[in-house]
Amino acid sequence: MWWPKKKYSELSTMEDISQQLKNDPSSRILRFKRGFIYLKRKNFEKAIEDFNTVISNNNYLESCPNFNPSPYFKKIYLYQTYLFRSLAYALLGHRYKPLGGVIGDDFFAKSINDYKFFVSKKNKKNYDYEYIHLILFSLSVLNNENEKAINNYYKIRKLNPELMDFEEDVFNLLPIENIEGLKESIKLIDFTLGIVKKKGN
Repeated sequence: MWWPKKKYSELSTMEDISQQLKNDPSSRILRFKRGFIYLKRKNFEKAIEDFNTVISNNNYLESCPNFNPSPYFKKIYLYQTYLFRSLAYALLGHRYKPLGGVIGDDFFAKSINDYKFFVSKKNKKNYDYEYIHLILFSLSVLNNENEKAINNYYKIRKLNPELMDFEEDVFNLLPIENIEGLKESIKLIDFTLGIVKKKGN
């Protein structure tokens, strides 16, 4: 998973990023970083808003004649935006699900659309397979599908026994405790595969 490490790498707080965006409002990197902070803070609407801006700005720039991509904004970065917007939509759908109606279902549908874009054949070089299963794991947890969640977690660990970028953040957003036996199954898979995580992961 690619993460911008050059321009703006020193900006890590919401306040610093928002201040810099006043000077550089079209920065896709800053929008993505702020969107991810919103996502971690469970402000899913604001996260989606920033991710939407990243995607719409990128689409606009690509439609311009003589478009030259920014050296700091790789194509893979755009696909990460779709991945995390998919997660934000799913988490928002989960929030609205207890209220009934079509709002929650609509957010889940948007989540699936972003996921499908992320895994489309033309984007094959721009993702790591473990992140596909991370999203599928997330969707399974949010839909209370224990067997699917366990299956996708096993695939994550087979592909990557190490803690992935953003994995801990994503797991903290998911109601894993709400699915009976899921946390224990995760620990059992780690033990079976000889994976040792730091305390708290």
